[in-house]
Order: sequence, then structure tokens, then C-alpha cells
Amino acid sequence: MNFSVLHAQPAHKCTSASLPPGRYHLLVHHLITAATGGKRQGHSGQATSPSGARQLLALLEEDFKAECHATLHTNGVRGLRATSATRTSPVVKLPTSATLAVPLDALGGQYLTTIDRQLGPLPAALMDLLTGRAPGCYAVPGLEYLQLAALLLWIKNGHGVQVEATQTVFAWQQYIAHVLPTMSDLTCLLTFNDQEVAQLQDSELKGEATRQRAWAIELHKAWLAPLGLAFGINDSLWALGQVRSRSFEFGLRSGVRVFLIAPFMDLANHCHRNFNCEPVMEEGNGRVILQPTKSIFVGDEILINYSGEFSCLEAA
Repeated sequence: MNFSVLHAQPAHKCTSASLPPGRYHLLVHHLITAATGGKRQGHSGQATSPSGARQLLALLEEDFKAECHATLHTNGVRGLRATSATRTSPVVKLPTSATLAVPLDALGGQYLTTIDRQLGPLPAALMDLLTGRAPGCYAVPGLEYLQLAALLLWIKNGHGVQVEATQTVFAWQQYIAHVLPTMSDLTCLLTFNDQEVAQLQDSELKGEATRQRAWAIELHKAWLAPLGLAFGINDSLWALGQVRSRSFEFGLRSGVRVFLIAPFMDLANHCHRNFNCEPVMEEGNGRVILQPTKSIFVGDEILINYSGEFSCLEAA
């Protein structure tokens, strides 16, 4: 099959039938536990028992139409561990329709028709922001972070259930609720409050934290709150922190660059040099994958390089 393979650039810098909720709610009630004290230590969210994590991810894998040869591990630093040995086969395969994605330039208007189909009808004001038609949006520093955070909040805060939820929306609601880290578990600099910033010993790090938080607060006041997407500042900080720490960027053959969050792939922890996988978009196949860069054995932790050539300060 003829398809192009597009490798991700680091994003740091900085059928519409509703699904029965009971299949998740019963599982979460019985299997989501305080196995690690409820505190995030890796790249995944809620504390989960090993059996609970496997069953939860299996349900999500089905609903996202994904293929995942790794599972969430909760002992020590949380992340993904391989369940199959491989050298060439992808550890994760995921249709692009299961991702939350926005184009990075005006050429991407047509790309957003796919988003609208997968997530159901989006509010006109949100679509204007996502397509760059909202007055003044192109003057926003880090516009792509704002756009993806807005999409994440639209789903998280229940806006997506105002109409009949698509399978993708429902799966994302479960992923957000039970897998992504909560606000208190995020470790991004922009989520540091004044007291936490004051405790930082490095002056450059302290300055970066102050700049990031000011940027996030401005986006909240000017965009996310007026659009009715954020109930409070912590909603906006949570969404922007998720996007800043979990997103990837790909270039398409058309010249459009796409910025996205991919479920399962974003659970992999960061390693600057000794990573064993890299995110790849197979545009012709309509999917994103985690492709091994070396031999992976059962039980190996899946590691990717989120920061690329950026410094630790820029990637924080």
C-alpha cells in the first residue's frame, strides 16, 4: 500500500450511537483504587490497580478502535509497559479520527471537517476559534495550545453531551475522567501557584513558570472563560497543562501541519536519549502509531522523546 510516513515534531516549546455508560461506571467503581496513593508520578492519571488498568484500557481500546500492545503499569513511576515483544511492529496503532487534533494554519480548514464528523456538531464560536476565523485569534501566542485546550474542555465539561454523544466523544470523556491526570497531579510549570513558584531554586525556571502562568491566565480571561468552556481558572490551567505536556505535531502532504493529542500514545513517559519508540503518522493509512526504534521485550517501559532538541527549561 502506498502511504507516506510522517514523523512527529516535538510539540513542546512550550455512526453516532451513544454508548451505555454502565460498562465503564461499574468497572471504575470496583477497580479504580488508591493503589499509589492517588498521586500521579508518571504520564497517566488516576491511580489504578493493575487489573483495573488493563480492563479499563481494553474497553477504551475497543471504543477508540485502537490496537495497543502495551498496558498501563502503576508500580512506581506510572506509564506504559510492553505486553508483546517487537522490533518492527507498532506498539500502538490508532486511527487519526480517535485523536483530538487541530490544524496549525489556515490551510487546515478542510481538515476540520473530519473533526466535526467525529465529534458531532461543534458550536459556531468554537469552530471559529479552531479554524482561525475568530477575530484576533491569530495574534494569540501559542494559538494551537489554546485551540486544543478548548476542544479538550468542550468534551471534559459535558458540552459534548448536549447532543447525542458520538463514540469518539464518549470514549474521550472516559479517558479524561479515568486516565488523564487531574489538576493536582499535573507537574507543568504553568500549573505552579505563587507559593510553589517561590520555592523554585533556579531563577530561570522561576521566570519561566511566571511567564507560563501569566500566559495561561490571559488565555483563560480572553478566550476560554468568555466561550463558556472553563468554569474557573483551574479548568483552563488543567487543559493547557495537558496540551503542553502530551501533544504531538505532524506535517501532512498537503502542507497542513496538525497538532494533536493521541490516547494511549500520550501515556508513554519521556526519555531524552534512551527512548525506544517514536510517534509516527501514516497519512495514507489514516492512523498514528508508536513505532519502535529498537528491540522491545515484554515488560519494557515504553519511552518517547517529548522535548526533541529543546532544553529542559523550554520543555517544562
